[in-house]
Amino acid sequence: MIYPSVLFLLIAGQADGTTEIDGTGLTLPTYMMVSMASFGALTAVLMGNSERIAKERESGWVRQLRLTTLPGRGYVLAKTAGAAVVSLPSILIVSVVAAAVKAGPSGELAVARPHRRDLGGQPGLRRARRGHRLSRRR
Repeated sequence: MIYPSVLFLLIAGQADGTTEIDGTGLTLPTYMMVSMASFGALTAVLMGNSERIAKERESGWVRQLRLTTLPGRGYVLAKTAGAAVVSLPSILIVSVVAAAVKAGPSGELAVARPHRRDLGGQPGLRRARRGHRLSRRR
């Protein structure tokens, strides 16, 4: 849970918060925050949940569960819920660390504004949003 936060601090802790990464419209700290939160969540789920399922299968626990009234979807739902609970702290810790590091002197966070290209700056997207049909021409 702490490893993604430490990586965020090492990579983006001293980075300039105004320079954008080419082609993304995101600053390095924002990009790394999302990357490290995703990394932490995936690591928590894959390393914890899949290993646990394999050990349960090896020990015969899954076979024992088939003898009970628990349906297969209940087992999968419980494992999915457990994985979500395990991955949430990692996401929250990275977000809190990123907010603490990038808070301004007044304590307010800088909010990134979306770029024109993100708002449908291409003419085709603007027409499509207004309800034009692109497939039929008159």
